[in-house]
Amino acid sequence: LGAAGIAVGLFRFLGEPWQHDLTALGLAGVGLLLVGGAWIWGRRQAKPATALVGGCLGAAEKLLEVGLEKAAQRRHNERARAEKEFQEANAALDEEWRSLEADAAARRAAVPTAVAEKAERALRTHDLQLAQRTTRAEAEQAECVRQLDAVLRDAEQASEAQRQQATQARETRYLEEWRQLEERWGVEVVTAFQSLEQRARELAALDLKWDDPAWEKWTAPNEAAERVQIGRLEVDISRLAAGVEPHPRLPFPGATQFEVPVVLALPQAASLLFETQGPARGPVQDALNQTILRLLTAMPPGKIDFTLLDPVELGQNFAGIMHLADFEDSLVNKRIWTEPRQIEQRLAELNEHMEKVIQMYLRNDYRDLAEYNRQAGEIAEKYHFLVIADFPAGFSELALRRLTKIAASGARCGVFTLIHWDTRKPLPAGISSEELRRESIILKAAEAIGLTFEEGRIDGIELRIDPPPDPEAMNAILRKIGESHRGATRVEVPFAQIAPEANALWSRTAVREVRVPIGRTGATKLQELALGMDTRQHALIVGKTGSGKSNLFHVIVTNLALWSSPDEVEFYLVDFKKGVEFKCYATQRLPHARVVAVESEREFGLSVLQRIDQELDRRGDLFRAMGVQDLPGYNAAGGEPRLPRTLLIVDEFQEFFVEDDRIAQNAALLLDRLVRQGRAFGVHVVLGSQTLGGAYTLARTTLGQMVVRIALQCNEADAFLIMDENNMAPRLLSRPGEAIYNDAAGQLEGNSPFQVVWLPESEREKRLGAIRERADAEGMGELGPVVFEGNAPADIRENRELAACLADPPKRLGPQRVWLGAPNAIKGPIQAVFQRQSGSHLLIAGQRDESVRDLFATALVALAAQTSVEEARFVVLDPQKSDAQGPVHMACEAIPHPVEWVDVPGLDRGMDALGRELDRRLGEPAGAQEAWPNVFTLILGLQKWKRLKYEEDFGFGADAAEDKSDPGKILNRMLTEGPSVGMYVLCACDNFNSFNRILGRKALQDLGMRVLFQMSANDSVSLIDSPAAAQLGLHKALFYSEQEGRLEAFRPYARPGREWFDAVSESLGAGEEGSPSTPPSSMK
Repeated sequence: LGAAGIAVGLFRFLGEPWQHDLTALGLAGVGLLLVGGAWIWGRRQAKPATALVGGCLGAAEKLLEVGLEKAAQRRHNERARAEKEFQEANAALDEEWRSLEADAAARRAAVPTAVAEKAERALRTHDLQLAQRTTRAEAEQAECVRQLDAVLRDAEQASEAQRQQATQARETRYLEEWRQLEERWGVEVVTAFQSLEQRARELAALDLKWDDPAWEKWTAPNEAAERVQIGRLEVDISRLAAGVEPHPRLPFPGATQFEVPVVLALPQAASLLFETQGPARGPVQDALNQTILRLLTAMPPGKIDFTLLDPVELGQNFAGIMHLADFEDSLVNKRIWTEPRQIEQRLAELNEHMEKVIQMYLRNDYRDLAEYNRQAGEIAEKYHFLVIADFPAGFSELALRRLTKIAASGARCGVFTLIHWDTRKPLPAGISSEELRRESIILKAAEAIGLTFEEGRIDGIELRIDPPPDPEAMNAILRKIGESHRGATRVEVPFAQIAPEANALWSRTAVREVRVPIGRTGATKLQELALGMDTRQHALIVGKTGSGKSNLFHVIVTNLALWSSPDEVEFYLVDFKKGVEFKCYATQRLPHARVVAVESEREFGLSVLQRIDQELDRRGDLFRAMGVQDLPGYNAAGGEPRLPRTLLIVDEFQEFFVEDDRIAQNAALLLDRLVRQGRAFGVHVVLGSQTLGGAYTLARTTLGQMVVRIALQCNEADAFLIMDENNMAPRLLSRPGEAIYNDAAGQLEGNSPFQVVWLPESEREKRLGAIRERADAEGMGELGPVVFEGNAPADIRENRELAACLADPPKRLGPQRVWLGAPNAIKGPIQAVFQRQSGSHLLIAGQRDESVRDLFATALVALAAQTSVEEARFVVLDPQKSDAQGPVHMACEAIPHPVEWVDVPGLDRGMDALGRELDRRLGEPAGAQEAWPNVFTLILGLQKWKRLKYEEDFGFGADAAEDKSDPGKILNRMLTEGPSVGMYVLCACDNFNSFNRILGRKALQDLGMRVLFQMSANDSVSLIDSPAAAQLGLHKALFYSEQEGRLEAFRPYARPGREWFDAVSESLGAGEEGSPSTPPSSMK
């Protein structure tokens, strides 16, 4: 049967005979196609191939016939064989099947009999075993029942005992739990409710209702509130706990309806985010405005400000708040900002402020600004609130990124946000609102229920945000707030925090370095100015107007004078500013001060530098003599005299360089030398300026030697100039007195932010008075500064040389001299010396009649103090009736010397007497002339003496004798011949034209000493060959000496008071009996 199957499969594989026929036909067809193609090709190629093709075709036909015959024969044979094998296999299978059927039938017949027999045997065995087991089971059951009954009785007894115990325990636990619940209810619930009531009462006391009359007496708090109430939660317990019946053993401790205050907690949760589906209208606008008002009333003045952004309504949302700008515009950052560019800038400023707080104040020392402020006291940093309406309108992508930074880090830095977000306007791609939402208390607005928390409305709890007051009440409250904040941004750290106690006065030494506290750094530490160690030798201070630079200078000078004695520290103080900042040190005669220059002139400032340069040379000689290298070595070796450290302090030092002239060049050279060489000699330079920019300044190489830098508020350009180019910290300074101390040449790592202490004038005067008392007590009464007041007249009482002459008259100092005023340099007073040689006359030119008379008065006293009564006499030509209380009259009364007054009618007689005196002296032998007393002729108002006009006479005749009595010719002879015989002229004229008209240009060479007040440039050139007199101001004059070729600026002496003339009179004995002096009004 298997062979038959294989045969059938082979037959199927081979297919039907007709299929073989088709194969052969196919092959034949292909062959025909090939032959046909070859024939066509061959016909085209060559006819000889035709015969070959024909032969091949015939052979192919024969092969086809043979193939067909063989295929038919093979198919027949294979089919016959397959049929035979199939029949054989089928017969074998039928036989096997019949055998199997017979065997199965026999077996089926034998099985029932065997099964029946087996079943019978099993049944008999089962019955026997069943009987045995039943008997045994009944016995066991009886025993088990007996045992179970015993166990059940024991279990019932034990269960009853346990039940009774459990019942008792449950009752005990029930009672205990009730006791605990009642106790917790009394402690927690009651206490919590009482705490809420207490907090509500406290906040109610602080946060008055807007219509409360107590606002009329409201005053700003002294401490910043940690919580600010902005609304309340109205709680209804019956609704909140709906479905829960109250238990009589747990009574509610108060009313079931009460209010809980809603507060902003600083700094943890002080930002608000209002989400609405529309613009900032109604409840949201009211909530923003009243929150601003609550914050303002809860903070001390100067400790809070707001930045208001309203890009949609152009400021209308916060219009009422702008009343604050009338009092302190910094409260609202000057205005409400609306433009995208403005918004970007304001957000950038807040980011910079956060940088400053983190880098300068918090660092890793404080968790947040509130912790810093608790220790900082007076220098506590203010809180900033950013208020935004209709966000994100008007916000660029840059502004959004900056706002995200503020939201993320602002709370730590004291910067919070109050934002209304119109959620209809999505944020740009890439900007997430998560930062804003995560750091804010979120309130959502719905028309039906008002404002709710983000979680939604809870039945029984209603959120109520207080509305703002009505406009009239709001304006009244804002006025009170504004008044309290006026000027409150100023931070004043008391000077007493850094000053020594009374018993510590002059307790510090400056042997190794100068070290003095100048302010507070951080919350608890003191910032010190240290000069003298390593490269920290000189300091540069920069701060714009109002930054507190002058106060810093006062703190340095005053506190250093308190801590160190004059033997340790000395000052040279130069102030080019148009003020009197350093005048207090002159008034109080600060013993440490060697020079005090107020409103200094450039010439005087240069003389101070020259003086210190000479001190360097002097100290160098002393060091070489002692064989030491520096100041500490000299003082340690016991050098005498003991040398203090020298501080040169120059405010507005750039005034040296406003002109490119000799003064600027010399000042630059001297400052460079002091900065480079001052270290070894204990000389330290402290320069201050409002700016380092501009064309005129000190060389950068010199400034580079000044390692200590102190930057106060300044513009961005100066911030880069005073510090390193990578150190931008000064641009973050925001208030007067806030500064950065850097002793690393401006490098970023050297920054130490601090607040300069405030030294008011009253306390400064008190402290300086204490220093003066200590100096006097220790025998330093003679110590005091050389004082220069650039915009004030000189004081004749400060002329030590004149004072010495008055103390012991007559005090002869050689040729008689007249002291004119104080020089613009550190040296003796300006003086005109009258020698017996040509050119020894004095001309005073200028339209300052009072100043001229003051000079003549002091000249009279000076000349009288140097001569006895017999050695000098005076002639005064006054063209008008002078005031008897005028300075010249008072001077004449004060001196004992004879004074002849000549008025216009008496001019001929007076001049004739002088002419005869001149002739008499000229006729004496040379030796006899020396014995004659000096005669000083003072001519007031030369331009008014027409009779003194000199006209040259080139004629000859009998009138020559009369010419000798002409006043003009006599005066001319006195000018040309008088000095050799002791006759001198001091004349005053208003301008050069008048002088030229009266005396002529030729007479100018005889008046070799000239004083010029302010006049035209042409007159100045005519008189001294320089236009310098055209630039003179009030209380300024020029002295020119033709003999010395010297032109020098000075401050003329002011008119002394009557008491001074009385003292002069007492010193010179003018009022004693026998004095030849007579009242000047009677001398004609």
